[in-house]
Amino acid sequence: MDNSFYENCREVIRKLRKMRVRPVKGISQHFIVNCGSIKLFYDPLTKFKGQDFLEIGTGMGYITSLISQIAKRVVTVEVDRRLSFLKRYMPANVELLFANGLDFMASTRTPVLVSNPPYSITSELLVRMVKNNSIKYAVLGLQKEVAERLVSNPGESNYGRIAVLVQYFFCVRILGNIPPKDYYPRPKVESSVLLFRRIRDWSQKYNELEKLTSCLFSQKNKRAYKVIATCSKKLGLNIKESLGNRRVRELTPEEIVSIIEV
Repeated sequence: MDNSFYENCREVIRKLRKMRVRPVKGISQHFIVNCGSIKLFYDPLTKFKGQDFLEIGTGMGYITSLISQIAKRVVTVEVDRRLSFLKRYMPANVELLFANGLDFMASTRTPVLVSNPPYSITSELLVRMVKNNSIKYAVLGLQKEVAERLVSNPGESNYGRIAVLVQYFFCVRILGNIPPKDYYPRPKVESSVLLFRRIRDWSQKYNELEKLTSCLFSQKNKRAYKVIATCSKKLGLNIKESLGNRRVRELTPEEIVSIIEV
């Protein structure tokens, strides 16, 4: 057991919980208050020691304070301005900004992303991560159901457009799960922590990919060649004729990307 981590973690939580911040339901705030679950974020980030980290969603700053011990610098972005007092408690290498984190992701040049975001912004966060080539690695806490979709394989029932979009650009792995009891307040569902490693860069030639996957997976159980013909005509794309008689949900990310001119 990493005693030094747990000692530091307990001290950080003890100090910051004294502020008695009440989570705001309207922005889906849930703070992780268990050191074992926080360690799921911390451990994979030790591989990137000395690099700059971007955190979307500071929350109470528990994760922020701990990852600052291994980062060169942490830029953490929070939408809740009530938490401005945290600036007094953050280490010197932490820069706390109050802004919409999704907007910030479009221009960041920080290579490592960490976030335990509200479930409501998950899809948009993933899309923006895919499109920013500066982000090479990410450690994200997501709803367990979404996590399982992201690592699903072609043909599985939960395989869909978001899996295609993310898997074509990132290698994705689930590191562990977080039960509701490890949050304050408790969410209704379990979460998972995932590690993302970029394997391809985004470019303008993929601009139609979002629309294409949305169109295809609206009819994922139908024969692929029929749906592809319909979507290609609708979106003005060239048709890939060599995908056989399989159903849309059986196509790999690479096969789906091959439908568009790349």
